[in-house]
Amino acid sequence: YPGTRVGGELILVVDDIIDYRLRVTTELERTGYRPLSASDYISAVKLVGEHKLDGAVLDLRLDRETAATEGATLARLVHER
Repeated sequence: YPGTRVGGELILVVDDIIDYRLRVTTELERTGYRPLSASDYISAVKLVGEHKLDGAVLDLRLDRETAATEGATLARLVHER
């Protein structure tokens, strides 16, 4: 949001399409966030376990039929930590 202050929050970006992932992480860095990125559900879950995240940008469709369920599970994991 315009005028919002950012203090280096750690944000997880999950998308299987590298162009989207890079675009989002670049914009987050430009605006003062510290993005981590993952291209799939397994990598994302690992990062959630390794880091205290402040938020996430998730592709809920990724590239498999079960991705919506996995995306919802991942959102819950980020929220709970």
